[in-house]
Amino acid sequence: MYKADDLDLLLPSFKPYVLAVEAALVARGFQAIPFDTWRSPKEAAKYAALKVGQANSMHIYKVACDHICALHGWECKKNKCEFFQAYGQEVERVGMIWGGRFKSRFDAPHMQACTIADQDRVRTIADEVARDAFIRARLCKPLHAA
Repeated sequence: MYKADDLDLLLPSFKPYVLAVEAALVARGFQAIPFDTWRSPKEAAKYAALKVGQANSMHIYKVACDHICALHGWECKKNKCEFFQAYGQEVERVGMIWGGRFKSRFDAPHMQACTIADQDRVRTIADEVARDAFIRARLCKPLHAA
């Protein structure tokens, strides 16, 4: 059985960016808790039925990760905590895509390694090693340039 917060379930090309975001948030006084990394297709379908996710989620392809605030969980807005604003800034600073900018559904806890335009291409790469190479070569900017 896997744990939904296990960063080792992410593609190797994506994981360093997740860790960089977490470290940057600590430097800003926040602690990000990984909430959801890889999802099985069955889990993604369940979340989609509940209207809290997509059936063909990027989590299935190991290029997405959700975080929540260690202090307030999902309740940051109610507690006037700026965790998700800081999270979005750090996600974008390292060159990743923040779900808080999604036009279809605001998803503040979500970060992913591919653009919306490239999601269909990522879904067609069945081989995980090939998918990782695609992400590494095409979509991720080097962390030292972040």
